[in-house]
Amino acid sequence: MKGVRFDGRVVLITGAGRGLGRSYAIEIARRGGRVLVNDVGTSRAGNGNSAEPADEVVAKIRAQGGEAVAVHQSCGTAEGGADLVTCALEHFGTLDVVIHNAGIWRDGPVAAIDFDDLRRVMDVHLMAGFFLAVPAYQIMAERGYGRFVFTSSISGLLGYS
Repeated sequence: MKGVRFDGRVVLITGAGRGLGRSYAIEIARRGGRVLVNDVGTSRAGNGNSAEPADEVVAKIRAQGGEAVAVHQSCGTAEGGADLVTCALEHFGTLDVVIHNAGIWRDGPVAAIDFDDLRRVMDVHLMAGFFLAVPAYQIMAERGYGRFVFTSSISGLLGYS
């Protein structure tokens, strides 16, 4: 991986304010990528909002000489996905890579899951990928280049106990 570079590439990363998303953003910027750091700054359960996590990652990237922009818009709606792609175009003129990493956590047995909570989880984990892919793909297809990376936690695959 030493030779992998992102020079000139514009990379949108959801859930980039903390955890793995933060690591992806910092490393891609270190390797020459221009990064849109998307995070609404909620708790792990998806409550509240704070610009601080995304802003801190952008400050770190810029302090290391990289290019980054914080985007606090939710990716969990069709409008939000379109807004994120528009933000990439406004700040960097294009979009090359989407890494959909955002996620929220709902803990408890299946019988106790509230349907509104389930909807919020599905909107962020599943639907947001579609909400981002549709407008991003249009840009990428026009340019003849683009990449999508969709992440999941192991609990999404195997469950959590």
